Amino acid sequence: MARANGEYPYPLRLSSPIFHITPDSPWRTQISATWEYLLQHYHVAANPILGSQVDILLAPHYTLHDLRRIASSAIRFEPAIEALLPENPHRHPETQGPRNPGARSNWLDSPSLARQGKSRYQSIAAIEIAPDKESVIRLMTGTKNETEPWSNRSYAWSFLDLFEHNMIGFRKQPTPLNANGVLDWAEFLITFIRAAVHFGSGVSLRGFVSDLRGLRSFLAAVPSVAGVNEPRRWQTLWAGKQANAAVEPAPYWGPPWERVDSAECNRVRTRLRNDVNRIRGEGGNVLG
Repeated sequence: MARANGEYPYPLRLSSPIFHITPDSPWRTQISATWEYLLQHYHVAANPILGSQVDILLAPHYTLHDLRRIASSAIRFEPAIEALLPENPHRHPETQGPRNPGARSNWLDSPSLARQGKSRYQSIAAIEIAPDKESVIRLMTGTKNETEPWSNRSYAWSFLDLFEHNMIGFRKQPTPLNANGVLDWAEFLITFIRAAVHFGSGVSLRGFVSDLRGLRSFLAAVPSVAGVNEPRRWQTLWAGKQANAAVEPAPYWGPPWERVDSAECNRVRTRLRNDVNRIRGEGGNVLG
């Protein structure tokens, strides 16, 4: 929401051009200049229901190998990424489900994974043997819904634009209120995609615990490229966090998306309970 000249607030949707992340690219300067202008002329505040999205393209395109590893890494580190978010901004105060049903869990809410009784390890195993990109996407977001295409986009990791625009979207980060809020999360996501492509096999992922310790080690394993990376930016997201923190996502059951039957609900609850025990067995501190 933005308030111009102290008058009535109105919604503001800001879409950036595509920035090319190359050595000495001015993309950070351009984002900073945009936010400097906005903050000079507007009062910007976040809407607690709506969120933001970062779309990441990989040149020349995402291969099946890339997609499997990115999807597997998203499943493995979901509890750590949840722990990076401000405390419970994404949970409804009454239901404790997501405030924004447009950023559901790819593990818990996909019809193909936890709702079918698959653990995180079993989900990653299924992703690793998926024969094509469509199969990976179907595991992560369900069968394509022609009548309600937004239902396939409404996950933390969105693959709806992969074929038409070569983009993977991330929809869970907090709504930014300044340039640092954009740049810190952009740096995190760029580094996460690079780490996933290099270290996101099922075997390699077992070498990282799925709390903030493991996620930090995962990102730190990516070689820094002068003029491209600013690791200090993603590292700022750890400020004030417990080193071994993890947060399980909240499933979303109800409209506007498909209803979940009681058997699926029970499978999800069982998988969540078992996953909490797994993380604690790895030395993680599950919050919430």
